[in-house]
Amino acid sequence: MPDIQDYEGKELGETCVVHLKRYPFYERFWSLNVIAIIYVLLSIGGEFHWECPFYALFHVPCPGCGITRGFICLMSGNIYGAFNHNPLIIPFVVIWLMSMMLFVYDLITLKSHLNNLYVNVNEYLSKHQVVTLVIIALGLSPWVYRLLRC
Repeated sequence: MPDIQDYEGKELGETCVVHLKRYPFYERFWSLNVIAIIYVLLSIGGEFHWECPFYALFHVPCPGCGITRGFICLMSGNIYGAFNHNPLIIPFVVIWLMSMMLFVYDLITLKSHLNNLYVNVNEYLSKHQVVTLVIIALGLSPWVYRLLRC
């Protein structure tokens, strides 16, 4: 828990920076989100197209192929199209939105709920490897289905 003395006399922007530096997970989370948002915005505008390295090497779509196209479909309100591009887009976006809201809440309240959630989930999954394998299998099942369908 941060000490209030760390934040006394600082403006809001400085306070957020101090809070981000206190928890390295937040710095990584923020950086990855900025990169992802820039990538999606460039993709929507048609300015940028990135070919999947997995597909380029093996000529088989990777488990994440279609996520960007699915996100673009979701932003235009086409849920069916998003699901067809990659069914994992729906839980991915729900988890992403919830984590972004928690991140902003943590910055406003100077708490560390998202960091604690990350630590607790990581600890739980390392202790319960069967649960980890089930999550991985569920995550890979749409990909296997797409490979068998082709």
